[in-house]
Amino acid sequence: MYNPRQRPAYQPNYGYNMNSQPYYPYPPSNQNSNLPAYYQNPNNYANINYRSNNNNNNANIQNFQSLKLEEALEKSSYPPYKKEFIERFITNNYFQNKEAKVYFQPSEKTFVIIYKLNIYLNTKSYKVTLIVHIPILYPDYPPEIYIEKKPYIGINKVYLDGRINENDFKIDMDRFGKFDPEKNNLPEIINNIKYAFNQTFPVYNNKSQANQREIFDKNNINLKQVNEIIIESNNFTDEQFLNFLKNQTKDILRAQYDEYIIKFKIDQNYKELNNINYKVKMKSGNGSNDPNNNPMSGEIDTLNNIKNQLNQIENSLQNELNDMQSEINAFEKANELIKVNDEKDLEYAVMKKTIEDYLVYLKKGYEKKLVNFDDMVNKTRMLSRELFSIDYLRNQRKKK
Repeated sequence: MYNPRQRPAYQPNYGYNMNSQPYYPYPPSNQNSNLPAYYQNPNNYANINYRSNNNNNNANIQNFQSLKLEEALEKSSYPPYKKEFIERFITNNYFQNKEAKVYFQPSEKTFVIIYKLNIYLNTKSYKVTLIVHIPILYPDYPPEIYIEKKPYIGINKVYLDGRINENDFKIDMDRFGKFDPEKNNLPEIINNIKYAFNQTFPVYNNKSQANQREIFDKNNINLKQVNEIIIESNNFTDEQFLNFLKNQTKDILRAQYDEYIIKFKIDQNYKELNNINYKVKMKSGNGSNDPNNNPMSGEIDTLNNIKNQLNQIENSLQNELNDMQSEINAFEKANELIKVNDEKDLEYAVMKKTIEDYLVYLKKGYEKKLVNFDDMVNKTRMLSRELFSIDYLRNQRKKK
């Protein structure tokens, strides 16, 4: 399986077809470009006025309006018991997603996700479009993924080993990662595909196919005949969650600082020091050498008292530090002083305590709406099974 986190080595493969025509990179360099103009400028090719497969005029193509996700789900063919799952899946993965947009197909009454992947070739970035169809019984049935099929474009022969179909440009997902309905790992598979494309560019300029025309199908969506989905979310994005944590941390520190000021009388002591400083400046040089007649003697006594108090605090802190050091030394010798009869049972006990603590935090996260209900229930069930297994194994060891 491809590792999507590993930095790809951008080494495009230049093979040859049976007619000895070169597999030109997609798109090729400007000086050798034989691609249509919309591929030479990858930022613009999505805005073409396409021709439909029934040769209708562009003027007769209806411009569909955007739909909110909830409205599209009401019109969709997805079963009622699947709609909540589909809504969470789309919201969690495609809210403010910069690489993908979700569309509703009125003809099929299903969703299609169009990815615009940035694929690098010779340090330059090009757009490669993936079209992902979400079936009616998703995720019990896996999605279908296609490379967008445009005229004069062919599949690099490196991928004709079964990973990509040469005729309809359909991608065999299992060759890039096994789809797991329980994990719903479609984004992971997309990352694996992107990683593979960055290693070997997926398409080339197929000049041998003459007089091609635009055909709309599963592998080529007419954006003028679908509704773009408006996705709204009440959940935190990663950036919003980080800002929330920063603000919470600032509030905690600010509260602790205020408590520290009140506890140690910082403001009061600061005023007293300012008064002492003022009196010292006013009275310096006005007294005689006789301490009894010196107006500074009272202030000196006050300063000496403060110094003695500070010395006492310093000694107290030093004693506490020495006590802590002795405790640390005792901990270091714990392995010599403590003997564990059954280390495996101790390991089970630690695992049990860790899981119980995690369940407490999981409950608090749900109460504060940081964890949704389904995740809380699923994880609680899974961890409860783990606790049952641990108790069973510990009882078995005690019997032996």
